[in-house]
Amino acid sequence: CEAGRNLTGYSTIMVDLFFNNKLAVEYNSNQWHLDPSHYTDDMNRQTALNLTGYKCIAVTFGNIKTFQGAIDMMNAIRKELSLPPLDDRPERKELYYRIFGKSPL
Repeated sequence: CEAGRNLTGYSTIMVDLFFNNKLAVEYNSNQWHLDPSHYTDDMNRQTALNLTGYKCIAVTFGNIKTFQGAIDMMNAIRKELSLPPLDDRPERKELYYRIFGKSPL
């Protein structure tokens, strides 16, 4: 889309996760986004994607720093993919804590 190219200056836009139903998921880290120019660049890319019909979901560490937050974010993504929501069964919680190194207690 011409408006997107004008906004970003890029002919191609890379995203963190892309689904073929026009859903893009971007992880917005503090390391990258504390620099105002990087933050602006990412927001321009997300706007350009929206202009071309893509839905963008931004994820931050704050969204996934708790097990329930991670489940809620995954369910937001799953909803856009027309998939049923995840529950919070114990094996999911155990996997979350193994990945993120946090104690469930």
